[in-house]
Amino acid sequence: MPAPRFQSLGNFVRLADCDDCIRVTSRAGVLELSAAAGGTLRVRLGQGEPCPEGRRLPRYQSLALSRTLDLESLRPDMLAVKRSRGALEMRAPEVTARLTLEPLAVSFALPGSKTVFGQDSGLGFRGGHIVVRKNLRPGDHI
Repeated sequence: MPAPRFQSLGNFVRLADCDDCIRVTSRAGVLELSAAAGGTLRVRLGQGEPCPEGRRLPRYQSLALSRTLDLESLRPDMLAVKRSRGALEMRAPEVTARLTLEPLAVSFALPGSKTVFGQDSGLGFRGGHIVVRKNLRPGDHI
């Protein structure tokens, strides 16, 4: 039996500002970004399940997340969300996440740093598994 092929997330199809996250849907899956306690961001990725809004990930409960988190009240101070042509950027006090929409990808940067993590990686699925592809250059370490 041949091994399952890698399926890239591809380009985004829908961008939604939900109650507790920003959801980006592509043909192959769903990527969610939300604010977590301590000024950090939570990123979730999965193939999702069909819903009236397209696709969504199952509900997630974690003690690491603030139960009283209200994105609307936090956005002016804690989360700066900026959309530019072909990208979406979420800035929290401890990290910045940048979503490139075509093809759908996510990268991260620390405040005051010019180093970007994940900039040249690809997200997708192989069978039921999430796969992150990265091109390694001489001197890169995993």
